[in-house]
Amino acid sequence: MPIICVEGPQAVGKTTVCLELQDLYGACVISNTPFKQPADVWEQCAYQMERWQRAVEKSKEVAVVVLDGDVFSPLVELSCLEQPENVNRSIELFHHAFLDKKIGFPDQYFYLQASAKTIQKRRKMQYISTGYKGIQGSNGYYQGLSAFLNDRFHYIHALHEHKSARQVMRGLSVNLSHRYDGETFQRMRTLLHQETEIRK
Repeated sequence: MPIICVEGPQAVGKTTVCLELQDLYGACVISNTPFKQPADVWEQCAYQMERWQRAVEKSKEVAVVVLDGDVFSPLVELSCLEQPENVNRSIELFHHAFLDKKIGFPDQYFYLQASAKTIQKRRKMQYISTGYKGIQGSNGYYQGLSAFLNDRFHYIHALHEHKSARQVMRGLSVNLSHRYDGETFQRMRTLLHQETEIRK
């Protein structure tokens, strides 16, 4: 059964939509708990591998598994913050895990979008201090990924979690053939390098 990923800017409502999918449609949600302290990339990679393996196992038991946040999110975040050589080392670490099929790409991405005003309002409610410009930093990466993945990438306007969850379910596909596609990984690598260059 499919493994999907719900992504989007910080405070857009990813976890809320995931919980709606769980409550209304019986989806299994694999959460993405932030590290309380800065973690090195190996710790982050190991944690994301664990999330992916849980998702694969659960996909044998339930109709749909939902990743609350991308398993490759540490690389996306690093590309917005780190020097190119650090990003390269991190990509190679994830690549080895990918070649061993310890981590892979979800069958579909559902990227939540909301207006700046809406996100600012949600940020205040959640006491998130990061500015809107900062939390939108990964948008360029996901725009590039959406162009490459085509019908495996869906944008959803996150106005109400119930409607967003329904849109996700309507967009589900059962094509499971791209989880360990090397071309997709190479495209991700290119996009990450582009994000790093932009922020030099």
